[in-house]
Amino acid sequence: MTLGQRIQELRKQSNLSQEALGEKLGVSRQAVSRWEMDGAVPEVDKLIAMGRLFGVDLNDLLQVDQPGSAGEGEAQAPAPEEKAPLRPARRRRLPALAILALALGLVALTLSLGQTMGKLGDRLTVLESRVAELEATVEAPDSAAPQITDAWVSSQPYAYGSTITVSLTPGELREDLELTLSYVRDSDGYSREHEFTREAGGTYRTSFAFFSAGGDCPFTLTALISTGGRTYTQPLFRVFSVEAGTILYDELWRETAS
Repeated sequence: MTLGQRIQELRKQSNLSQEALGEKLGVSRQAVSRWEMDGAVPEVDKLIAMGRLFGVDLNDLLQVDQPGSAGEGEAQAPAPEEKAPLRPARRRRLPALAILALALGLVALTLSLGQTMGKLGDRLTVLESRVAELEATVEAPDSAAPQITDAWVSSQPYAYGSTITVSLTPGELREDLELTLSYVRDSDGYSREHEFTREAGGTYRTSFAFFSAGGDCPFTLTALISTGGRTYTQPLFRVFSVEAGTILYDELWRETAS
């Protein structure tokens, strides 16, 4: 079972829709869908949050077997059979038999633990390989991706903070094109995603509330470009300050735009 299939199984067992799970984790429904289709790998904080939500630990969520307890899968030392009292001449053999039984038990225990650890190592190797394959699907824009050719960001104040609006124009419009805005805070790596909406003229736009008057800065805004079954990334802006309708930032998209 893949990680995506495991997430889908636990979500259905909890009677949650993709949208409901996304709301609890602070991500979009599309992000949950990509996880379950093995098109993306959840970040560590999202895996921890899902484990708490579903009531399982990370090993269970990732389907990694743990070595069994001392009573599972291990050969037990044979219990000595009750025997009639031995003659004095044979009593001296008992220590040798006990040592032999203990040695056989230790050998069986060592072999069992070795097999269990070997299986665990194999599972970890498969998992690492799968993660590497999934990470390989998220790449920087190349000639196959419609790169961002224009982008701008603005801020409007309101009672509790500011509304940040990001607009952009892809170099090529495709029917299966999906654009998502990724927000990542520098201080602790906290992230969330916002879906773009296509407007007239081929412009994509999204807005989100920003409640802090500067404590969450700096942060980075990145475009996730999904098309042709692959997802590409293109950095857009690095924001240093948002206050009273004023936003200070560096334009990153110009460095990668063709």
